Amino acid sequence: MMKDKKTYIIPNWYGLIFGVSILAAILLGATYSNNLVFAVAFFMLALFLLGMVQANANLKDLDIEKIHFSLAEENATGSGRIWLKNNSNEDHYQIMVKIPEIKEDFFFTVSHCEKKSSCIENFTFPSLEIGIKNIKQIKIASVFPFGMFYVWRNFSITSKQVTYPKAEGDLALPKNLELGESYISDFGLQGEDFSEHRKFLPGDNFRHVDWKAYAKGRPMLVKKFDDGETSNFILDLQHTSGDWMKRLRQLSKWVHECEAQKHAYSIRLGQEKQLSMGHGQLHKMQCLEQLAKLGEEYARSS
Repeated sequence: MMKDKKTYIIPNWYGLIFGVSILAAILLGATYSNNLVFAVAFFMLALFLLGMVQANANLKDLDIEKIHFSLAEENATGSGRIWLKNNSNEDHYQIMVKIPEIKEDFFFTVSHCEKKSSCIENFTFPSLEIGIKNIKQIKIASVFPFGMFYVWRNFSITSKQVTYPKAEGDLALPKNLELGESYISDFGLQGEDFSEHRKFLPGDNFRHVDWKAYAKGRPMLVKKFDDGETSNFILDLQHTSGDWMKRLRQLSKWVHECEAQKHAYSIRLGQEKQLSMGHGQLHKMQCLEQLAKLGEEYARSS
């Protein structure tokens, strides 16, 4: 995480109006030689200067440790999490976090970050277009405490936000019948109910060996589980129909269906673009990210 250590501060419209009011009060007091007006003017000036100092201190020694974006579905609401580190001896309040790559005017607020501690804030953001956005800059800003000054600092980061196609479509899963039960077993997609033992065969996964039985002197046996039929699927772009958006959304739906039903699956996006067979949250994220990337390529070429 690279940061610009400079803190920038300017008066906002309210601060400018307040400053002009101070000058007007001083001129009025000088014109009429009115000590009460002078007293009010200098009180306002003290408040103005105090606000400037406190506004600057509200961002002092505040760093961004990390930011994470979860995968988001198109035209929905995504979620993320940011880790802030307050290295100063004072609490910080009302910190605005702006991420222009998400949307030009997008920001969220961290209400409080205690001194000498880290604070974690969950946030939501609008995910509109399919694709992968490289997040390169974050701005933290504040108008605390009096709202007269706008203070900000810039951070250069390396992160990404992935928006995948909406999961929708009417086609059934295109089952691949060429892969057998031994392939599925290697992925751990067996059920949860123990059914029987069988002899260990070369090529079997050692994770499925009943080591307790082996320790008691029995031969090396493999545990079999069953809770219904298990299948595997190759999700091929050629098996879909319609325009490119509709086809990507159908693939996205198939990925979600396979994960929900605990099937092994692979996606094929062309002759030279195929992810290996797998399952689980990481595999799902990799597949959806590939769909997001392909959708972005289609959008640029159209």
